[in-house]
Amino acid sequence: MKLKKTALAIAIVATMPWMHAYAQSPVDMQKQILLLQEQLKALQSQVEAMGARQAVDPTEFNRMVQKMEVKEEAAQKSGFSDLTIKGTIEARYLNDRVDATGFSGSGLTGSSSGFTAGNGYSGVGMLEIAKQAEGGNGINWMLRLTPGGGVRDDSKLVNEASISVPVGEGSTRVIAGLIPDWTGYEFYFANQNPLITHNLLFNHTAATSYLGAGLQHSLGSVTLKGMLANVDGAGNTQTSPGLVYNAYWTINEFSYLNFSGVNVRGKTSNGGAPISTVAKQATDLFEFDGGYTRGDLALNGQLSFGKIKAGASNGGDATWWGISAFSGYKITPRLQAIARYDFINNRKNGGGIYGPSGTIFGPELDDTGTATDPDRGTTRSALSLGANYAINPSTQWKYELRFDRSSGYNFINAEGALKKSNTTFGTSLVVSF
Repeated sequence: MKLKKTALAIAIVATMPWMHAYAQSPVDMQKQILLLQEQLKALQSQVEAMGARQAVDPTEFNRMVQKMEVKEEAAQKSGFSDLTIKGTIEARYLNDRVDATGFSGSGLTGSSSGFTAGNGYSGVGMLEIAKQAEGGNGINWMLRLTPGGGVRDDSKLVNEASISVPVGEGSTRVIAGLIPDWTGYEFYFANQNPLITHNLLFNHTAATSYLGAGLQHSLGSVTLKGMLANVDGAGNTQTSPGLVYNAYWTINEFSYLNFSGVNVRGKTSNGGAPISTVAKQATDLFEFDGGYTRGDLALNGQLSFGKIKAGASNGGDATWWGISAFSGYKITPRLQAIARYDFINNRKNGGGIYGPSGTIFGPELDDTGTATDPDRGTTRSALSLGANYAINPSTQWKYELRFDRSSGYNFINAEGALKKSNTTFGTSLVVSF
């Protein structure tokens, strides 16, 4: 055994002469520790396989092990142990010549053709800093920033600022802070989304984030979450806490089902109106989604229902339902072909919906901009066809051709003419680390 250890020392010293230098930062130290551990495992296997042929003083070997222990201790003290930093940015081009497409989520306020930089929704990038204490079994925290704009609200810098504290053996955790919405199969950021744009349900029927506290409990393959929180939907600032909840079921390694609900009772300030002038409202949102991914095939679906008391354009209750279906197939390991279809029915009481709407989900308009029936709301549909090419593990190149359609003349083109439909082409380059 002594011969094996000494031979291992010779091999390590010969192949890693750079180990005499100290790291310049805790991050460098952690990288060196990981490299050392990988090299030790590989070299130990090689030495045990070939046997030791000569005896060498194991001093160098012991010295290297001591250095590794010192670096591990320094990384722990500096707080860099189990700390991860991630980020992404997207440079994209959209030939969007119609204002009411919903791509920016801002209704009739400024979509345009040209190059943009963003996180796949409304910001210019994303930076995520996460700390998992004690290998994920301790108090964990997350800070996710969106420089230049937050989801659906350009005034927001913080997308998530949350903590998670274990209770008992760890199957139950207390969760608190600002937490993004749990709804749907799509994610906020460009590196997580196969297409450039988001589906209509993501844009218009779901909350954006929750600010409050609650519990998360793991029960076998099911994870349950619930919070008492202020619910912040774009254009709707909830002034009373609501109940938000979620159940995520991992059926097997290929498929899942997810259910989310939001129930808020209280006064709501819309469009900056004084709270005292706004009547009490009741908001109820329910969403189901699921997915199946196996081999080259990926399938996702989503179903949404919602109601806002006195939230419709004619003063009645706003109600809607919507569906979204996604399909992706990898033609090659790097190239994925994609299709997505969305539909929202918003007929009742002249239209009205939870997320950003403007006139997109108001009454149906004729080609002069006049409502054909104040009590008949607009329905929307969108078909997206695209491709996603993985240049390397951290870089994606996307293409998308999107067809938006409305039941009324609720789109406005660059010349000010009203239209029932719009076609948009886009391409983007997404880099993440």
